[in-house]
Amino acid sequence: MKIAIDIMGGDGDLKRRIDGAIEASEKIDAQLVLIGDKDQIQQELMLKNTNHDMQIIHSTESIDGDDSPVKAIKRKKNSSMVMGLVGLRHHEYDAFISAGNTGALLVGSLLKVGRIKGIDRPGICTVYPTTNGMAVLVDAGANADCKPRNLLEFAIMGNIYAHNVLGIDEPRVGLLNIGHEEGKGNTLVKEVYDLLLEYAHISDNFNFIGNIEAREIPNAAADVIVCDGFTGNVVLKLTEGMAKMFSTELRSVFTKSFKTKLGAIAVKDGLDDMKNKMDYREYGGAPLLGVKGLVVKAHGSSDAKAFMNAIIYAYKAVNSNVLADITQSMEMVKNNEDKNLNSAENMSVQSEKHTKEKIENHENVDECIENTKATEDAENTEDIEINLEEHTNTKMVDTATIQEIQENADEKMEDVENKEKNIDETEQSTENEEKE
Repeated sequence: MKIAIDIMGGDGDLKRRIDGAIEASEKIDAQLVLIGDKDQIQQELMLKNTNHDMQIIHSTESIDGDDSPVKAIKRKKNSSMVMGLVGLRHHEYDAFISAGNTGALLVGSLLKVGRIKGIDRPGICTVYPTTNGMAVLVDAGANADCKPRNLLEFAIMGNIYAHNVLGIDEPRVGLLNIGHEEGKGNTLVKEVYDLLLEYAHISDNFNFIGNIEAREIPNAAADVIVCDGFTGNVVLKLTEGMAKMFSTELRSVFTKSFKTKLGAIAVKDGLDDMKNKMDYREYGGAPLLGVKGLVVKAHGSSDAKAFMNAIIYAYKAVNSNVLADITQSMEMVKNNEDKNLNSAENMSVQSEKHTKEKIENHENVDECIENTKATEDAENTEDIEINLEEHTNTKMVDTATIQEIQENADEKMEDVENKEKNIDETEQSTENEEKE
């Protein structure tokens, strides 16, 4: 196994990072590759008088904290960070560790190493101390603006890291929210809740316990705390600030008087244990999960102890097959999405078919109605014609009858006239006879 280290990245001189590499090499079975200024590295190794088998890769450039991430990655190709990431992409190294510019490391990991298939946004997974040991918080600051699918990815990757590297059996996955109820939170959190619930139904190794509140994180409410990068970074920095404040207050109390100093001596061992538990140096760096190689971000101000632990945790992560398990889990998600998509398409096809049948039936009904209407219209027309004909015939009959009556009346009038004429003739004849 080869683990590459960005010796030039981080605050202060490179001595602390070289010291951390030397200490880690005594505890792990891996070859460490130190990338940086060769002369400076060799000089420090000579001062340590160490015989450890470490490979040195010379770099002529370094990426500073105030460099633009994108420009630095594209222009400083001979920097220790870019050389380490390129080597990781070509499988020359099994892991790469840097305490340098966080933005540049994120951009470089995406551009030079690439994402695991199915991962949209890689996330920073940091260890968080609780009353029950350790939990992981993801995302701790890589992505300020997220989509629901991104938080599902964070949850899956954090769950695998907690199980494989931290050794937590059946990690409890909690969604950071403002309340426990299912309907709580903003639109993003509500949609994420449904996605996590759905994934828990198809996965045998995903124990989603629902929503958790921020105040419950230190009390081990969950082993995997899922949130967007903005929220996660706020939680992380608030915790760091509270820890420093609490440490300062304790120091003030225990140095206040002779009695309190005696009390401090009595509880010294317990205080040391608590201090070590809250000390970020105990947990080293935070892996950037979701890229095709194991990239670990160490704290910029890491001393030798912090850098040593970052290397040790990287070693554990490589041996625990974290990347392979993430890849397999994302394939499961993809298959489930394809299944849902096919189901949705089938429903759409069935709906379209049903709609088409309804339209055809409607058209048939309309046709029947039109045919019936046409038949009725034809029948009505025929009835009207028959009625008209009957009416016409009736009128014709009535006209003939009137003509017949008129003719009979004319004949009777003619008879009356003839009779009157005969009477007149008779009277005339009678008068003539009387005159004679």
